[in-house]
Amino acid sequence: MKINVADADSKAMIEKYKSELADTFIAFSGTTDMNTVNDYVRIDGPSVWIELSMQHAIAWTGIHPHSIWRDKRSDYGGNK
Repeated sequence: MKINVADADSKAMIEKYKSELADTFIAFSGTTDMNTVNDYVRIDGPSVWIELSMQHAIAWTGIHPHSIWRDKRSDYGGNK
């Protein structure tokens, strides 16, 4: 997996997310093992937004994760 964030920027973002932990929430549905179709988890903070969902594979047998990570304050035209 490739993330298009420079190392220096990623360290600053991690520190920002850590400083916002008191206002960050986690929600899930399905099992907590994250190994069953439709298991889902969301991490939602003032800046960070992460979702992970286990889905049926189309090209092979089994399940696989679908995920998205966003910085709600600085990506897609936000201010850094």
